[in-house]
Amino acid sequence: MTVSIKRLTGADRAAWAAMRTALYTEADPQARADDLAGEIDELLARDDWAAFGAGAPGGQLVGLIELSERNYAEGCLTSPVTYVEGLWVAEKWRRRGIARRLVGAGMEWGRSRDRSEIASDAQLANTISQEAHRRMGFAETERIVCFRMAMIDGR
Repeated sequence: MTVSIKRLTGADRAAWAAMRTALYTEADPQARADDLAGEIDELLARDDWAAFGAGAPGGQLVGLIELSERNYAEGCLTSPVTYVEGLWVAEKWRRRGIARRLVGAGMEWGRSRDRSEIASDAQLANTISQEAHRRMGFAETERIVCFRMAMIDGR
C-alpha cells in the first residue's frame, strides 16, 4: 500500500488536529486537544513553519510532520536550520517507511528555503524515536538535561 505526501492546509484541520493530539498528548498528558487544534491557524499564518501529512489510499491521513526554522540546533553548523518539531505515524501504519517519506518532504521544504541541515530531537526515555531517527540517517549530536525554576509565585 502506498501513501501520498502532501502539504497540510486549513482544509485538513480536523485530521491534522487529531494527529497533533495523538502526538503531543503522548509526550505531555497535560496538553489539551482544543489548544493543539487552535494552534493550527497560527502555524498556517507563519512563513517559517510547514506541515505535511501522509495520506493512505482513500485519503485518510495517517502521518504528520511539523517543521520550523530555528536559528540554532545542537550540533548543526549552519543557521537557520530546518527543525522537525513533531513527527507521528498512526500505529498500524508504522514501519512502512512513512516517517522517512515525511522527513524527505521536510528536507525538500528546507532545501527550497536554501537550508542545508535538518535537525530533530527525542526525549531521553523515547528510545523507539531515537532508533527511528538513526534508521532514517540522523546522527546523534549531544544529550542534554533541561531544568526550570519558577521566578514568580512558586509556579
